[in-house]
Amino acid sequence: MPFLQANLTGFKKLEILNFRKGSVVVNSRMKFAKSVPYNITSAADACKFLACEEFSRCMVNGRTKEAQCLCEPGFLSVDGLPCQSLCVLQPDYCQGGDCHIVPGHGAVC
Repeated sequence: MPFLQANLTGFKKLEILNFRKGSVVVNSRMKFAKSVPYNITSAADACKFLACEEFSRCMVNGRTKEAQCLCEPGFLSVDGLPCQSLCVLQPDYCQGGDCHIVPGHGAVC
């Protein structure tokens, strides 16, 4: 953490919350020596530093104000792995028919 201490004014502590399976993305919490303005969460873009995988997008939880990556319609994440097409994850989704993803709508048979 010497890099953080040298490059962030008021940096005090970094707490690693967890790692996402199958990636090098880490969720963390930073503490600073001085308090921040009360409205900092409304001024900050929670999705700015969250790199979502392909077929997912960043959404901010309205209750917790935390950013998270959610799969696009027609895609699912299994065991924390990157989003995959329902057509791939569930080969019999269309009961033997053709399955394809319509952007914004999901899996269509």
